[in-house]
Amino acid sequence: MHATGVRIDKPRLRQLQTKIDSRLSTIDEELEILADAEGADWKVNFRSWQQVAKLLYDVLKLPILHPKGKRSTDVEALEPLRHHHLIVDKLLEKRKLDKLKGTYVETLLTKTDQYDILRARFNNCAVETGRLSSSGPNFQNVPVRTLPGTPQFVVECIGEVRKCFLPPPGWVWTRFDYSAVEFRIMVILGNDEASIQAINDGIDVHLETACEWNPQWGGYDRALERKIAKDKEIGVKRDFTKNVVYGQGYGQQLPSLLEYAQANGIALTKSQGQAIWSAVMGKRPGLQRYVTMAKQEALANGLARTYFGRQAIYPELKHGYGAKKAHALRSAVNQPVQGSSADIMKIAMARIGERKRDYGMEALACMMVHDEGDFIAPEDEVEKLSGIIVEEATSVVDWKLKLEVEVNTGASWGACK
Repeated sequence: MHATGVRIDKPRLRQLQTKIDSRLSTIDEELEILADAEGADWKVNFRSWQQVAKLLYDVLKLPILHPKGKRSTDVEALEPLRHHHLIVDKLLEKRKLDKLKGTYVETLLTKTDQYDILRARFNNCAVETGRLSSSGPNFQNVPVRTLPGTPQFVVECIGEVRKCFLPPPGWVWTRFDYSAVEFRIMVILGNDEASIQAINDGIDVHLETACEWNPQWGGYDRALERKIAKDKEIGVKRDFTKNVVYGQGYGQQLPSLLEYAQANGIALTKSQGQAIWSAVMGKRPGLQRYVTMAKQEALANGLARTYFGRQAIYPELKHGYGAKKAHALRSAVNQPVQGSSADIMKIAMARIGERKRDYGMEALACMMVHDEGDFIAPEDEVEKLSGIIVEEATSVVDWKLKLEVEVNTGASWGACK
């Protein structure tokens, strides 16, 4: 993949850079007007966290939600405050655009060679979970999905960045990613028969689980699935339920999920949150069973294993104390799921590579990003490559539930549909 590289559309990137600069200037002007209107008696420097904190917590009297009472102004602290004041929305958009410009746009413009080819270094053993990582640049940092509530302009810019990744002329970008592979791993490791059956039946398990705490929907059916695109409330509550499901599977606690709810405009008391937490636990018992088993092995043996038997050692579980031991235990609970996902992805990519070599195909792997594999292929090979991808990626394991992949093709990474 390093040798293959990726062609970058630098003229399009420069146009995007100009577009972002223009929007940032507009946001700065809007922030000044809003701050003046709220009674700020000084010209606020919105790049100074101290001045931003003074505006938010002293002038606007916004609640301090940091668990230790810190007057934080980072993105994580601002997300739950989005619905309190328009200034927070503007600040978040500004922060996200600054990051998009500095981390992605400017980096991509400077990292290409004389032929506009970007050649990242791929590292097999740099990440604890076993995922393939990259550096120079880190492709894992290029945004793939956006969180609910992300400003539309930011969403469009993220899409533009990905459209700047091109195949050679006459070739097609081909990508695949797994559908809910980590959830599938959780229910297999936790032997959750009901969830396994639901997945095999094609049920939207997160929407079905959301019905447990939304009786006004009248229960789960296919008609409810079709309402998600039109009814924002259903979509938001489904996504929140999905986060609760994954949070339980990764051993998180209720407070972190309540913060997510608040950040997405879901008003929940602690007792309501606990009721939802209990409803999810009752519907998906395998998640808690998996967490319990993972903790038991980690504490007994000081390690965690993936489905394939690959081990990660955590010395802090035997010799650490306090926060270090707690962090190691959380990592050990995550490792079997995320590590198994990484193993599945690597095995799939290796098998796809073997198959296309057997057929003498010109198609080349060019990137791996999280649970996604990316190829470039001549137009006349795309159909055959897509078939190979589906066959090999879905047959990596022989489980009681099906692995599913989605294959998309397009004129660029961002244009894949």
